[in-house]
Amino acid sequence: MCTRILNNLVEDYSVVGRNMDWRIPQTVQLIYLPKGAKRKGLSKRERQRLGVNKKQQTKWCAQYDSIGVFMGDETRGYSNVDGINERGVSINMLMDSDVSFGPDPSTTATPKLGILRWGQFVLDNFETAAQVADYFSQTDIELVSQLVPDSLDKECKVHLSVADAIGDSVVLEFIEGKFKVYHSKAYQVVTNNPNYPQQLTINQYWQYLWGQDSLAPNSTPVYTVPGSNSAVQRFERASFYLSLSQPVENPAQEAVAQTRGMLGLCVSPLQFNPKGLDSVSVTRWTGLADAASKRYHFLNTYTLGPISLGFEAKFSNCQSLSLMTYRDGEVSNNFYYGDAQSQMAPCADPYLS
Repeated sequence: MCTRILNNLVEDYSVVGRNMDWRIPQTVQLIYLPKGAKRKGLSKRERQRLGVNKKQQTKWCAQYDSIGVFMGDETRGYSNVDGINERGVSINMLMDSDVSFGPDPSTTATPKLGILRWGQFVLDNFETAAQVADYFSQTDIELVSQLVPDSLDKECKVHLSVADAIGDSVVLEFIEGKFKVYHSKAYQVVTNNPNYPQQLTINQYWQYLWGQDSLAPNSTPVYTVPGSNSAVQRFERASFYLSLSQPVENPAQEAVAQTRGMLGLCVSPLQFNPKGLDSVSVTRWTGLADAASKRYHFLNTYTLGPISLGFEAKFSNCQSLSLMTYRDGEVSNNFYYGDAQSQMAPCADPYLS
């Protein structure tokens, strides 16, 4: 259960924020990946599991440096779930139970891309949202199923939201083995369910209620919004505060703070559990990608310490910083504050093997 907000209220200025909600703590790293790396769509272990040979996988060379937040480890694999590249393209992967994969991947000749590597593929290859929309509207690449890299052993089903430096937006879904592409600067808020066309239908109702629909003026707007933690109501709440906010006067100093404030109204607090379930999704972190400053900000719920990393570091090899570790039922959080550049250490590229 997650919430993504694209704050493009200032013309040609983009800040993307995301709350990561999850049922259990996670092992998470901040990783800087330099351009030039040759990457593959599946690890050797995944190819063997799926019965896919080397010729059936997607291969590419990274065109841009990128910064990402990676779930997982060497044992379970890795997934870049939030990130930004040096051109200002940002990605956010959000769970989506409507995802449906195609036929057995070993029986088709189309190039295969593991769903855990989808976000990194976008960061490595594109510099605008329009390029992403055009590519996935016609590509023959096939997404293939992988397990979420945590300890729950669940199939990873996600949709991918993409934004760029001028505030353009694309939402990508994968239904019955085909990409569904939704492209517009107006596609600012994304949550988990229902599918994106239904989210837009829900938003149309609320925009009318709030008096924000120019095609259907409402002379008696009502400024109210649901307060639950469900995906639908978080979508409505994020849209409410974004739709009724004015552009900041000094975006370089205020746009990230404005976006952070909107996301704070969509947080699910630790141990918030109205149904008394054995496990429940709560907000583990908040990420903010500032396309103008080319900087990524990470706020750990457990430590309250914001850190950030930008591309002025210009690392020539892969660098990482451990943010939190979850092992044997215990979570360990590392306390960092401020610019993370001096804390980064060389690491192996998680997508080379």
